[in-house]
Amino acid sequence: LRLRPPRRAQLRQLCRRLVLARLRQRPQLVGQRVGRFTINGLIASGSMGAVYEAEQDEPRRAVAVKVLRAGAMSPRALRRFRYEAEVLGLLRHPGVAQIYEAGTHSDGALSAPYFAMELVPEARPVTRYAREEGLLLDARLGLFIKICGAVHHGHQKGVIHRDLKPANLLVGTSGQPKVIDFGVARAVEDDASGTVATLGGQLVGTLQYM
Repeated sequence: LRLRPPRRAQLRQLCRRLVLARLRQRPQLVGQRVGRFTINGLIASGSMGAVYEAEQDEPRRAVAVKVLRAGAMSPRALRRFRYEAEVLGLLRHPGVAQIYEAGTHSDGALSAPYFAMELVPEARPVTRYAREEGLLLDARLGLFIKICGAVHHGHQKGVIHRDLKPANLLVGTSGQPKVIDFGVARAVEDDASGTVATLGGQLVGTLQYM
């Protein structure tokens, strides 16, 4: 069967959509290996990617592994994902979840970038944590001061988070708040080079927390 060039292009595009749809519907990575990590469970999933709880081989420890979603791998999304890993590598603070490793996961059909980072055990958004623990004003202000310290550390390193909200401010069993998700962060030193530029008129962050 011979197809004219326009028909062939349409067919290729249809096949690509079908493959991506199949990939999006495939089982989660639970039980599989991603780099040096065994995926044990899904923590959260969004339009751009998923975060899993995993176990690292050496040293043996529980970690969080973030993987870019197959259907979201546009050139811009890839740049932002890799940029987030670079930004996390700049930060060393008790109030920022630390990055351990970055790489590319391949299952034979598709390759996707990932990075492994510090796991916050039994994490809850800071507002929920304060409410459920019945924290009084002094304790709430203590959390706020620690968060401000982490954000200030980022500013000292030239990193602006740009999406601070309860869902990105987690508190685990230790009681130490952790700032996470630097996916739309900006490093001031990269402004001139345009490493990850914000498009004109583009709204960055979460509207209700601006």
